[in-house]
Amino acid sequence: MKKPLRLNSTIGRHDVVEPEDVLAMKTALNWTGFYEIPEYGLTSTPDEPMFDGIEKFQKENSLSVDGIVRPEGETVEAMNLSIHRNEKSDEIKPPPKPQCSEGEQPILQGFCLPGTKICVHWWECKKIPPYEGTLPRG
Repeated sequence: MKKPLRLNSTIGRHDVVEPEDVLAMKTALNWTGFYEIPEYGLTSTPDEPMFDGIEKFQKENSLSVDGIVRPEGETVEAMNLSIHRNEKSDEIKPPPKPQCSEGEQPILQGFCLPGTKICVHWWECKKIPPYEGTLPRG
């Protein structure tokens, strides 16, 4: 079985955490239903909702509930099993489009973790300046 969640260091409330590990953890938690991506998007900063998601995942999977995730620990192994069970399709479904303010357009943002099917998408409302050039004739 492929291991989509791989961490370089321990994640805990009092640990110095690598940004890539935070993104990987938030993405895996989101993919398994334990972390909701905020409207402003996914960040590499550890936050309380991430640690709450870790603890809820640990509790639901009968693991030691400490909010700590070690690279080769039981939480990572259980998360990888959960991700493996949830891999039903290669189809990636983005979240619903938001209602943007006048003059703004919804832009789909996102990324996938390399070598996995774990992808995260979100919408951002952005002002798009009107095109002022000439279009090529075909």
